[in-house]
Amino acid sequence: MLSIQLNNPELESFIQDEYRGDENTLMRQFVEFLQFQKIKHEVKTSIEELDRDEFIGLDEAFEMATAKYVQH
Repeated sequence: MLSIQLNNPELESFIQDEYRGDENTLMRQFVEFLQFQKIKHEVKTSIEELDRDEFIGLDEAFEMATAKYVQH
């Protein structure tokens, strides 16, 4: 189990006001945020690789992307 401690009263107040104890919604949105950040980082890395002419073919990229994000 992972716990996160907040040491920021403004952030804690915002979370309390926004979610009013609805931990399931808070957790779901937090996980979505983390997933989005990961995808954003991967896209940025891909663009940098493209700029350096370090890229792979479309078929291989599609296979990698679908394998990575397909939900079982």
